[in-house]
Amino acid sequence: MKKTNTLVFLALIGAIAFASCSKDSTTTTQPNNNPTTSTTKENMSAKIEGAAFSRDTCIFYFQNAYDTTNALILDWPSFPASGPNYYPLIEMSIEDYHGIGTYTLYGNNYAELLNEHSLGGVGSYAEDGYVVVTAIYPYVVGTFHFTTAAGMAVTDGNFVAKRI
Repeated sequence: MKKTNTLVFLALIGAIAFASCSKDSTTTTQPNNNPTTSTTKENMSAKIEGAAFSRDTCIFYFQNAYDTTNALILDWPSFPASGPNYYPLIEMSIEDYHGIGTYTLYGNNYAELLNEHSLGGVGSYAEDGYVVVTAIYPYVVGTFHFTTAAGMAVTDGNFVAKRI
C-alpha cells in the first residue's frame, strides 16, 4: 500500500511539474499546413537595386468587398503620407487572386514601386516579375520579385500581410 501511495504521489508531482511549464510563443498549424507563431507581425522587406528595404507594416485587402478575386498587398507606412520615411512604397495588385499560388505580374496583375519623396510619389510599374503567396491564414505570407519599367530591380521580396 505504501508503495502504491508513493507511486501515485510521484505521478501527481510529475503531472503538476509538467503542466506548469510554458512556452514563449504558441505554434499552430493552419489549414494550409504552414506553422505560424502567435508572435507573427506584419512586415515587408526586399532589396531595391541591391539596397535593403524593410517596413514594419504590410496589409492585404480586397479592393471591392464583393469581389474576392481583386486583391491588393502593400506596405503601409505611418502617416503623414510624405517625407523621407514614407518612400519607397511597394504595392502589388492581383486581379485574378485565388489564394495560395504563383502570380505572374502582367496586365491587370501588377506591382508598383513609388520612389519619390513627395506626396503622391512618382511610380514605376513592373515590366516582369512574380508574387508567390505561400500562406493565407491568419496572415497572407509570400515572396516577390520584379523589375520596373525604369529598369529598377526589386529582389528578395518577402511579406507577411495583415488581412483587413
